[in-house]
Amino acid sequence: MYVMTYHGTFLSLSNDGSLTDVTLAEALQGTPLLELPLEALRGEIATDFLYRSEPTRTMRIDSGPFAGMDLLYDVAARTVAFSRDGAYLSAVRNPGSSRSAFSISRPNVAGWESFLPISNETIAALAHIHAHDWAIRSTHTLVRRDSITLGEGYALRLGDAIFDLRFQPLDAALDQGRSFLMFRDGWKDEKIYLFNPMVFYTSFRSDFVMQQLYLSIDSLMKWGQYTGKIHVLSDRTAEEIESNLSMRPASGVSVQALYPTDFVGYVASKYDIILWNDARAYQPLLYLDPDIMLDRPIEQMLVDILVSEAVCAPIESFSPIGQSPSVGGTLVELDMKNARFAHGANGGTIGFAQLHRHLDLIAQIRHTIANVGHVYGRNFNRWVDQEVLNYVGFSRAGIDKAAISRYVRYGYIPGSEYDVSSRAGLVHFFGRTIEGKVDAMRAYRDALIRDDGRQAVS
Repeated sequence: MYVMTYHGTFLSLSNDGSLTDVTLAEALQGTPLLELPLEALRGEIATDFLYRSEPTRTMRIDSGPFAGMDLLYDVAARTVAFSRDGAYLSAVRNPGSSRSAFSISRPNVAGWESFLPISNETIAALAHIHAHDWAIRSTHTLVRRDSITLGEGYALRLGDAIFDLRFQPLDAALDQGRSFLMFRDGWKDEKIYLFNPMVFYTSFRSDFVMQQLYLSIDSLMKWGQYTGKIHVLSDRTAEEIESNLSMRPASGVSVQALYPTDFVGYVASKYDIILWNDARAYQPLLYLDPDIMLDRPIEQMLVDILVSEAVCAPIESFSPIGQSPSVGGTLVELDMKNARFAHGANGGTIGFAQLHRHLDLIAQIRHTIANVGHVYGRNFNRWVDQEVLNYVGFSRAGIDKAAISRYVRYGYIPGSEYDVSSRAGLVHFFGRTIEGKVDAMRAYRDALIRDDGRQAVS
């Protein structure tokens, strides 16, 4: 195992063989860390507590730079001390210094004389955490990788959040490093999620629909301030799509080639995202209909989707499921379920927190669309994808309608394309002809530009 000092650095040996400490970044760049056989001292934390292990475990080191020293593992503190002839090793940190000065001189064990055993798996987890951006569940905050540090008190700092590494089971990463169970203040429930978002669309055949797509992606980058992955399920090429954008996305545009031939295929194609294996490398995923304009930064919406751990869609407060075929009312009734006071969700904006967790629900939606079409006819469901999303979501209580509803406005009211006074995040221009949607989206874009100009002047 490796050894961390109280200062968040790791024990190493200088070229002359003397003891020194290095940062995690230096270790990841190849500086070898000192390894000690601490596995025999450090037990499993919960076992040590539950079954009242002895308060201290000791071991004599027979070789290496600590030859002749005793190791004392404090079970309660979860740290180890190095002792020789009644004196303890101390990692003294002088003001302004980036290195510790080591001496075996202290008569008692306090912070600088305590060292934390660190497993290979924990080192790998710390490297992984430092290399990515993370969302924190309790605060719904995003922490960028350049705000992640190790510091005093064995502290892993993610922005303003501080996690004492003595209490963190980092050697047990969840979902192949997509998230970590954490403990705030030693015991309070917490979780962090790798933030690597993807926004995806569907757009086929019609030049008017493609114009909607271009306007939407442009707004995603300009007003949504989005710089992550963009993916399109389409019968057009990535080159064609990128050439029609006002700026090239930082990560480019990837295309999943599909060739649907009717409305059913057009609107249900969004669920084919589960057939593109690369999509599972991203979290969260946000699906947007092409007739959607972004009008403010999208980052917080993406964080809220991710920490929800759910499939999220905005509520249609004007569509009670029991009275609205568009949100699954017909299917719910045919299945003899009672929707009571439940309202439906709009299928034009769908967030998937962690796609690998939702594969079974999306697969059920795809198969239900096909099976309903087989039983009742291909055109039985007028709202196809949205009807089945709500039916399956209602049946399984599987749709979170609270997480992102506050970010969504519906621009189906004539004149609303000019209303930029209450930007929420996005505007969905459904309820118009495909030509009318393009006109409304362009009008809203122009209104946003004018409003930005007024704000800049004021």
